[in-house]
Amino acid sequence: MKKLFLLCSLLISSMLHADELGNILSNNKELLFDYDFKSNELESDMLSKSWINPVKLRYNKDYTTRFGDKTIGTGTFSVIIDQPIFRSGGIYYAIKYSQALRNANEADLTLQKRKMIGDAVSILFNLKK
Repeated sequence: MKKLFLLCSLLISSMLHADELGNILSNNKELLFDYDFKSNELESDMLSKSWINPVKLRYNKDYTTRFGDKTIGTGTFSVIIDQPIFRSGGIYYAIKYSQALRNANEADLTLQKRKMIGDAVSILFNLKK
């Protein structure tokens, strides 16, 4: 019973202090987690700016020949800006959603890292027995 209590307390403490035990993981796993965290930040940044639409430019030039040799050139130039500035809170909620998604993914990655560290500690503890 005492061994079970000791084992459970060790596992719980290793899960709680998993950030401090981060050096147990290999360098490759640490790099993978760092890349996942950076990828999460970049994806949420892209999502927060996804409401911005591109500015479209269009230029058209026509040449017509009328009455003999006289050539008339006409050109049209247009700029199309279709930004959803006045949509009812769509921009605000898109930014809030991207921030919430960033936080949720970061918490999930932290949980995965802590679980992996806890598993490594329990394996090391079992090997020590």
